[in-house]
Amino acid sequence: MAAWGKLARKVGVIRYKTLEDAIESYSRRGYIVTSQTANSAQLVHHKQFSIVWALLTAVVPYLLYHVLVKREDRVYLRLEGDRVVIK
Repeated sequence: MAAWGKLARKVGVIRYKTLEDAIESYSRRGYIVTSQTANSAQLVHHKQFSIVWALLTAVVPYLLYHVLVKREDRVYLRLEGDRVVIK
């Protein structure tokens, strides 16, 4: 049922004069025709790997963890006579 919800959001009516005009419009945006009949066509647009997004999704959470969650380690040293007391 959820898959139909996603599909329903993508379905729309855009007016083109001909099927060829619509195919050409999508082809210019990187879509490839996978099948075509006289009155329909199916096109696909392949996703591309982005090193920028890969780095951002790896580095940003790491930085947020260190800024927001991880705390500084502190040590208090005090000299008491001839010994050092660590707190």
